[in-house]
Amino acid sequence: MKKIEKIKFVISSLFGIGKIKGGGTIAAIITIIGIYFLNWNTFPFYILVIGWTTIGLWSSYGKEEEDPREIVIDESIGMMFAVLLHSNTVLIAGIALVLFRILDIFKIPHTHFLDRKKGGVVYDDVFYGILTNILIWIGGIWIKGLR
Repeated sequence: MKKIEKIKFVISSLFGIGKIKGGGTIAAIITIIGIYFLNWNTFPFYILVIGWTTIGLWSSYGKEEEDPREIVIDESIGMMFAVLLHSNTVLIAGIALVLFRILDIFKIPHTHFLDRKKGGVVYDDVFYGILTNILIWIGGIWIKGLR
């Protein structure tokens, strides 16, 4: 394995988290805890989302045909999109984590085309993160105090 491929693997596996059983869920949990303390409702967080997504696309490029379980940076990116523009609360964090993981694990029918695009390992998680975000907004309209 070339040095650049090793670097890409270390980044895309989030320093080996992807090698652990349940790595995607572990990556999502670590991400939500980390970004909660960073406060995801700030301008620097928005810049972080753009940068992290770019790094995720770069580090997982060429893996879309196989979507190896070791690549978990996509779950981290999806979690960031799930909470973007929401209030920084433990309730939002918990709902986003559970809802995102359910959507990502069980997959919505007819979304498999997202995995087949270049960088597709990341695209489906961005989609599920945005969908989670929208569902939280809709739920917040009916559930007083969610925001």
